[in-house]
Formats: sequence, C-alpha cells, structure tokens
Amino acid sequence: MPTTKFLLITAAAGCALLASCAQPGPAPGAPQLAAAPARLATIPKDKDHDIKLYLANGQIVTGADALGRMQKEASLILWLAGNQFFAMDDVVHTFQKSNPGIQVGLITLPPGLLLDAIVAGGWNYDGRDYRG
Repeated sequence: MPTTKFLLITAAAGCALLASCAQPGPAPGAPQLAAAPARLATIPKDKDHDIKLYLANGQIVTGADALGRMQKEASLILWLAGNQFFAMDDVVHTFQKSNPGIQVGLITLPPGLLLDAIVAGGWNYDGRDYRG
C-alpha cells in the first residue's frame, strides 16, 4: 500500500533529520570544554503502550520487554512523535504484510524526549538502561 510506505519513509526521514540536528558542532573560536557524561533519557512510568516490538508472527511485545529485545530482534526501529501512536498499529501491520518476516520496533514519545535520547545515546525505563 503506497500510503503505508510513504508514512514509514516520512517517519524515518524525520528521525534522521532529528538525529542530524542533535549535536551541532561548536562555534568557531569557542573554547573546547570536556564533555560531561550524558544521562540517558528517562521514559516516564507507565508508558508501555508507547514502546512496542511487532513480531513477525503478529504478536506485540510492549514496555521494558520490548526495549530489551528491540536492538537484537527488530529489523527496523522507528522513533516517532507521541501523537503518531494512534495510527501505528495499522501502519506497521500493513508494512509487515508487504514485508513478511520483518520485526518492527516502535517508540512513540514526545519529540523533546526523543531528542534527549538521541543526544544521550539511549533510554532509562523502569530502572534499567537501554543504550543505542
């Protein structure tokens, strides 16, 4: 379905654009400061419905379990603004029908929190760190 592919491509392009803006270089002539270790972005409690791993068999894993499995099992991971959550189950399932065997990770949180995670290099959720 062309609309589904457009949405996924648009989402991926938006994430790539966000990542490219995450760490601008210093201004010319600015003093170089030692970088402080970044704290991972903290996902607020009870956001399991915003963190999903869509398995190839049609099952959906959520929350900390999804975050823990995403990097190893997902062929594609999407970080999207939180207001996209309502459409994503249908979008991902349609994408998977067109691409059998693909497992998709999805994180739908506010853009500022996504940017914090990009800059910091990962998430903290439910007391555990998830790098990457």
